Amino acid sequence: MKIKNILTLFFLFGFALGIVTCSHTQIQSPPSTSAIDPEAKAQNSLEIWWTQGLLPEENEAIVKLTDEWERQSGMSVNLKLIPRTAIASELEKAIATGSVPDIAYPDNAGPGSLFPRWAWQGKLADVTALLEPLQDSFNEIALSGVYYQNHVSQERSYYAVPLGVATTNIHYWRNLLAEMGLDDTDIPRDWQGFWAFWQQASDRLHQNGRKDVFGMGLSMSDKGNDMARGFVHFLDARNVRILNKSGALLLEHPSNRQGLIDALAEYAGFYQEGYVPLGATEWRDSGNNISFLEGQSLMVFNGNLSIPLTQKLPNNPYNQRSRNLYYRQIATRGWPDKLDGTPMTAEIEVKQTAIFADAPHPKLAKQFLAYFLQPEHLSLWLESLKGRFLPPLQPLLESAFWNDPDDPHFAAAIAIQRGATRPPWQVLHPAYSEVNAQKIWQKTLLSILQDGLSPEEAADRAITQIQDIFAQWS
Repeated sequence: MKIKNILTLFFLFGFALGIVTCSHTQIQSPPSTSAIDPEAKAQNSLEIWWTQGLLPEENEAIVKLTDEWERQSGMSVNLKLIPRTAIASELEKAIATGSVPDIAYPDNAGPGSLFPRWAWQGKLADVTALLEPLQDSFNEIALSGVYYQNHVSQERSYYAVPLGVATTNIHYWRNLLAEMGLDDTDIPRDWQGFWAFWQQASDRLHQNGRKDVFGMGLSMSDKGNDMARGFVHFLDARNVRILNKSGALLLEHPSNRQGLIDALAEYAGFYQEGYVPLGATEWRDSGNNISFLEGQSLMVFNGNLSIPLTQKLPNNPYNQRSRNLYYRQIATRGWPDKLDGTPMTAEIEVKQTAIFADAPHPKLAKQFLAYFLQPEHLSLWLESLKGRFLPPLQPLLESAFWNDPDDPHFAAAIAIQRGATRPPWQVLHPAYSEVNAQKIWQKTLLSILQDGLSPEEAADRAITQIQDIFAQWS
């Protein structure tokens, strides 16, 4: 199945960046400097560095919110929209030069690597007082995802503000299953049966002449983060505990080591046995999206709802094919049960923003984020993302936007969020953020696929590398 025009639509999202501007908004592409605008500083302007959106509506939403806050507060805002490929390095430069903005939203890099480390180093402001009025409304997983350890104060507290919740979902093509006389009810819930199902479906497709379709679109690459996002579920399926609740490393324990070996062998085996596209070892984070949307992969996992949402277009005569894909052919579901038969504990990433401890205008920053968290304002921003991330505030999930009875994808993601969940490991100890930054899991997998290491050798090398990283944080 080749779905024409989908890739054009997919890449148009990237080309739409940077078209929104206003008198106080700077689009940096590429960024020319990481320094605070001296004129803004002199004018006592609130300085916000925000990741450029994938869609123009995202940029429009944050500009609209800052404009409205300016009118209501009488204060000024200097908003910089910085490309997602550059914002992390720009923020690092700002910290190094001692010229940080007030507020930063570095999208994936925030929860994945930057904020846990900066909180540990005492570089983020404690925002507990900002979150307390909404404590009863926040989803528990949203708060746990911003509860970081500060090594300077030797205390754990809230050092970021939750803006959205991202679930790692499984997507598959219903129409390809139907070609084989299969449907949703045929997919097993148990771990081994689930993966065997996709292997068998792939074999049947190939026997029927569909050799261009692979059963699993699993990333095998170190050029992005998707492989690690999925692989932690293979570890969780075996109840591998990387850290305890105090943040102590547990991987060297025999049961955890064996679980890691088995997870690596299983994950690598899917590629070695021909169930994953050969190019998966070179994919960036868009690679699995493209493979799935082109019909090259029957099933895929992804860290948010961006894959199906490419097809949720306005209801008009020109978009009926895409809407049919969204509402009927693409399916979204959670992960299968663990090997012991218990439900999978889903790792949930919390999209978050933070105030720097050395922010020039900390009071203004907290006032702006309090404004941003008001339900109508947070909803405006989340809906501009078309629903890629779920709301962190439970009452927002009751709105009509999230409760379309015909929308199968929102319902599936909400069900994952309401099930058994845990925050990413870097919340328990920021040293794990360096595991992410160095792409240890991705490189460990490739050492099996490309360098010929056994799963045992690769696992032991990974454990040693992770121990060395943690030793530097003691």
